[in-house]
Amino acid sequence: MFNITRIAVDYTGPFPELCSTLMEAAGFTPFPADEHWPAGLPLVSSLDRSSAAKFRLSAGTPGPLVAVITVKDLEYRDVIEAAGSAHAYCIVEDEPPVLRATILAASKRWDLEKRLHESESRFRFIAENVGDVIWTWNIEANRFDYISPTITRLRGFSVEEALAEKLEDSLTPASAAKARGQMAQLMEKYMAGGKLVPLTDLYEQRHKDGSLRSVEITTTVLLDAQGQPEAVLGVSRDATDRVVADKALKAALQER
Repeated sequence: MFNITRIAVDYTGPFPELCSTLMEAAGFTPFPADEHWPAGLPLVSSLDRSSAAKFRLSAGTPGPLVAVITVKDLEYRDVIEAAGSAHAYCIVEDEPPVLRATILAASKRWDLEKRLHESESRFRFIAENVGDVIWTWNIEANRFDYISPTITRLRGFSVEEALAEKLEDSLTPASAAKARGQMAQLMEKYMAGGKLVPLTDLYEQRHKDGSLRSVEITTTVLLDAQGQPEAVLGVSRDATDRVVADKALKAALQER
C-alpha cells in the first residue's frame, strides 16, 4: 500500500511545476491529476493565499491530500487553516527525504481514516439491523454516549429520547439499584487486581406506553489507554416473552 512510486499533481494550483520538481526530487513520478487518476494515490497541490478557499474545497479527494506551501505563506492564518484540511503539508524548502516521509505519512493517515470509516459503517449497519440494542455509557460524564436505533422496537423511545435519559430513568428503581450495585462490585474487584468480565442479568425497563419489559442485558467495561474504566458497553435483548413463559411453567409445575 505504501510503496508509492507515482503521485498526482494538481496543475490548477499556483505553482504546479515546482510541485512536480519537488516530487521528482523525493523519488516519485508525478503526473497531472484529472478525473481519472487512481483512487488512493496521493494528490499534491500547491497552496498560497490566493488559492486557500479553493484548496479547502478539494479536501474530499479519493486519496491523501498534501499541501505544498512556502515559508512566507506560513505567516497567513487562512493558508494555515486551509493546510489543516489536508492530510499533511510540505514546505517548499524541505529536503527530499523530508518530502518523501511527509507523503508516506499522509498516505498512512489517509489509509487509517479510511479503515476507521469502513469499520464505523459496518458497526452502524450491524447496530441498526440486529434485534438487540447496543449502547455505551460514559462513566465519567454519567450519561449514554450511544444507543442503537433498535431501542425504538424494545422500548418505544426514539434514539434522541433514550440518550437524554438518566440511568435511573431507563430502568425501574429496583433494577437501577441492582445495576449500580453490580457495577460497583465489579469495579471494586478490578481495582483490587481482578479481571473485568462481562456481566449478564435480567432487569426491568419501562416501555414508552407504560408497560414493563423484562430485558436481558450483558455489560462489559471498556478501559482507556491508561487501563482505567472509561465506559460500559451494553447489549440489551427483550426477554419479556421468555420470562412470562418461565413463570407460567413454574406455576404449572407447582399445581401438580
